[in-house]
Amino acid sequence: QISDMESQSDSGIKNYPGGRGPRISASPEGRHGFSYIMPLVTLILYTRKDCHLCEDMHRQLQELQCDYRFEIDLRDVDAHPDWTLAYSDKVPLLLAGSDEVCQYFLDLEALIQRVVP
Repeated sequence: QISDMESQSDSGIKNYPGGRGPRISASPEGRHGFSYIMPLVTLILYTRKDCHLCEDMHRQLQELQCDYRFEIDLRDVDAHPDWTLAYSDKVPLLLAGSDEVCQYFLDLEALIQRVVP
């Protein structure tokens, strides 16, 4: 049974809002197969204008989105006084929730630990 939060596609795959959640599919032969779509992780990247390290990390993250499932919430530290106070000398700074992933340079190993369940 499909809840109000789900919809069913023509292929028999359940679609969840925002593309999140498990998908269950049935093969034409009637055997049921299960596949799991990894949850989408949102990473916060604090940057500032004219910061070449920030631009480098942002570009690297964009390239990695082809292989790993995450979104980037790009934040300019100078756009918000609280961010400036907290992160001004730490950019680029990459967070997963409130946990620091890396600072100044992309740490691929730390990133993978956060985005792969």
